[in-house]
Amino acid sequence: MSLLIRPFTSRKLMNAVISRQMHSSITTADIEKEYREQTLNYPFIGPREIVCKTSRATVTYVDDVLEPCPDVRYGVDTPEMRKLQEKERNEHWSALTREEKRKLYRHSFRQTLAELNAPIYETADIFGKAMILISIGIILCGTVRKTAVIGYSNAPPRDEEMQKKYLIRTIQQGQNKITGIASKWDYERGTWKWNK
Repeated sequence: MSLLIRPFTSRKLMNAVISRQMHSSITTADIEKEYREQTLNYPFIGPREIVCKTSRATVTYVDDVLEPCPDVRYGVDTPEMRKLQEKERNEHWSALTREEKRKLYRHSFRQTLAELNAPIYETADIFGKAMILISIGIILCGTVRKTAVIGYSNAPPRDEEMQKKYLIRTIQQGQNKITGIASKWDYERGTWKWNK
């Protein structure tokens, strides 16, 4: 217990417990309020009521189907909600109106179980973003190919004279000596191999 309380306020809590034994006017709720204000979690949860303490190190509010009862109430303690909680404790549940029941529920929880189980359309969002990125990539590839590769095209020239020059150059460079055009050229005689 002393690990959860700040060192400079542990004396205050002890004095509150001692004074409670001496004066009956201090209730358990006052001591719990003092304890809640002095815990390390108070800056994170604010003036919200701690409902229960689980095995986690910090007290937090979590909306989860697997953990239906969070450690902290969702709503902030207000005088109106305190009156409504008193009415809930003193009167029968059926005496409360539907609107009061909704306020009490929304004070404790942010979402209903139906809202938690509702489908989330994250997949469509992720799929759409992926498609946008893929289309940008395709556009960039096409642009780079058209602008950068157009000068280095490997297609042979179209007119007959340029084709002869291209053929002579590929043979002189020895391109594709194993399976290409240069493999059919006899370099010792300077003629085609089929013209022996």
